[in-house]
Amino acid sequence: MHKRLCHIVFLLMMMAVVNAQVVTYGDSLFGRLVNPPLCEGHDMIKFIAPDVDFDTLSVTDKPVVMRFSFANNHPSDVQLTRVESCCGCGVMGFSSEVGDVQGFVDVVFNPSGYTGAINRQVYVYSSLSGEMPTAVLSVKGFVKAADDVRSKGYRYNFGGGLWVRRNIVKISNIEAGALRSERVACINSGSHPFELPSLDLPGYAVVALEPAVIEPGGEGDIVVVIDGSKLPSIFE
Repeated sequence: MHKRLCHIVFLLMMMAVVNAQVVTYGDSLFGRLVNPPLCEGHDMIKFIAPDVDFDTLSVTDKPVVMRFSFANNHPSDVQLTRVESCCGCGVMGFSSEVGDVQGFVDVVFNPSGYTGAINRQVYVYSSLSGEMPTAVLSVKGFVKAADDVRSKGYRYNFGGGLWVRRNIVKISNIEAGALRSERVACINSGSHPFELPSLDLPGYAVVALEPAVIEPGGEGDIVVVIDGSKLPSIFE
């Protein structure tokens, strides 16, 4: 039996929501998606404070709700049609019929699964344009890790309240037909039971959670298994 001298590196980041480096996109296509141009007449819809800073939250804190108030200075009635957000922010509600009075957009941010500096955008669309937003709001702040989690050696947060002690698994020297596995200790610091999401993995790899459901405050293992009989020839 020969030995396959392969060196497989699994970045468990495939399950993570991680903080990316700040990049200036300029006028690139992605830049226009992240920071799109506003529609004509947008300056007639005045948000009192388009940027809200929630200061500092703990990853175990409850979701916070922020209200963005605005006034319609447009000569005609304006109707808010939709509000879109991403990455931890949800839209609880907004004024649909604005007329010549003040309206609002309520946004909720859930810190569970996020740590570090937060800067999220919320896109407000109205009857002025169905394609370009009328306003872009921002939610900023800082989410700190739970002290008890760090003190137990869990350094990396993978979203949903799951923390692990390492974020890379290395498996090498896998014999043909053999099964090799590695374990990564994890803890659920969230307020809800954690189950492993569906992962798009190659046929020779399996990632499981033991136990399959980790209750809030519970600990377990992420188990990575490699089936040597299914490795592609590139590893021979």
